[in-house]
Amino acid sequence: EDRSAQMAEDATASGNFRVFDVDVSETDQDVSSILFDLANTDTKNQSSRLASALVSEMEEVIPMVRNTHRRAGLLVLLSPDVPAVMVEMAFLSNKKDEANLGSKNWRRKAMTAVADGVDRYFEDAPLRRTAANGGTRGASASQ
Repeated sequence: EDRSAQMAEDATASGNFRVFDVDVSETDQDVSSILFDLANTDTKNQSSRLASALVSEMEEVIPMVRNTHRRAGLLVLLSPDVPAVMVEMAFLSNKKDEANLGSKNWRRKAMTAVADGVDRYFEDAPLRRTAANGGTRGASASQ
């Protein structure tokens, strides 16, 4: 709640920021906070779907740790309406991982799996548009 309120306050102050096709600089602070909270919830769900698609493709190609899907509020990934994941490919403290990173073939297989996971996410995701880019009103700002 605090993060959504702070993001809403920052966006309102900076102006010209849209969430769910609403210019939050022109809305009440409470409404902006609610819109940011809704967008954050949707973004977390979409990020989880993206992570699942990536893991599904990657586990066929590269060794994976057991706990593949973790959540954290990393500042670099924070956006109210853009799904994001962080992919850790290896641990430099692990000699085998370090050797894999040095292998052009391994990097090609690993990145192909990542690209396939991203493709799978978009194939399975419904197309979502805002009124600003030709869609219908009330649709999510995520694409």
